[in-house]
Amino acid sequence: RVPVEDLNQEKPELERVLRHEIAHAFVRESGGNAVPGWLNEGLAQWLEQRDLGRRAEAIRSARAKLKGKALLPLERMQKSLGDRSDDHEIALAYAESLALTDAIERAWGERVLYEMVAACRSAAGCDQTFRLRTGSDLQTALSDMQREL
Repeated sequence: RVPVEDLNQEKPELERVLRHEIAHAFVRESGGNAVPGWLNEGLAQWLEQRDLGRRAEAIRSARAKLKGKALLPLERMQKSLGDRSDDHEIALAYAESLALTDAIERAWGERVLYEMVAACRSAAGCDQTFRLRTGSDLQTALSDMQREL
């Protein structure tokens, strides 16, 4: 249930939020509970904008937040990103998740992202599937992204 007072006024934000939450539902259905928090949140943010211009703006904003900052290690972003007590760290984790999801999509295509999610239900797992599909590892992808910033 989603409370709505004025549908005409709230529709753009409501659509964005619903797309975000539906993406989480699909990720959970496809990958189960083992999907890393960064990938789950990164995909939800990446898919929440139907308008590609708005998606690009969200990605630029995320990258700007990260510029010049030390990125969080992926090991610290395995669980839900909102479970931290530091609001600044939560904001950085969300920005990093979106930026990394976008970097993976640009370098190897969105299919790799979806295969990583599905692999969370199997013994292969997300990290190994990424390595098999790309010939690289996630830490290298994160380091490459940081150099791009």
